[in-house]
Amino acid sequence: MTALVQDILREHRGLKQVLALFEREVEAFEAGERFDAELWRLILDYLKDFPEQVHHPKEDLIYRRLMKRRSETAQALHDLEAEHVRLKATLERLAALAEAVERDVELPRGLLSGAARDFLAFQRSHMAKEEESFLPYAESHLTAHDWEVVAMQAEARGDPLAGGKEADRFAALRSAILASS
Repeated sequence: MTALVQDILREHRGLKQVLALFEREVEAFEAGERFDAELWRLILDYLKDFPEQVHHPKEDLIYRRLMKRRSETAQALHDLEAEHVRLKATLERLAALAEAVERDVELPRGLLSGAARDFLAFQRSHMAKEEESFLPYAESHLTAHDWEVVAMQAEARGDPLAGGKEADRFAALRSAILASS
C-alpha cells in the first residue's frame, strides 16, 4: 500500500471518529437534549476545513492522475470530484441550519436532525466507496512514478486532530472524541 493511501485511510479513521461523535450529538438533539452549539460548530468547522483543505485535494490528485492513465475505466468507479462538491454543499446547508438554531431561529427540530442524518449517511457512503473501490483500483492501476508525482503535488499539511497545523483550534474536539470513546 502506498504511503499516500495509508495517509488517506488514516484520515478516514479520524473522520469516522468525528462522525461518530457528531452522530451522538444528533441523537441527543433528537432526544430533546440541549443543543450544544459550541460542539456542533467545532465539529462542522472541522468537517468543512480539513476535508476541503487537506483530505479531498489528495484524493482529487489521485483521481485526476488515474483519469489521465485509464479514463475509460476510472470514470466507471464514480465521479469523486463531483461527490466532493456535493459533500461540501450538503455540509454548508447543514451548517446554515445549525447556525439558525444557535441564533434561536424557530424551525422544526427534524429539519436540522434530518439534514445532519443526510450528511452523515452521504459522508459514510462516500468514504466506503473510496475504500472499497476507488483506492484499491488506483493502487492497482497507477505506476510508482504516478504515485511519486501525486505525492509531490499533495499538500503536506496534516490532520489537526493528529497534531497537524491548527491542532490548538481543534483541541476541544479532540478532547470530546476521547471523552466519548
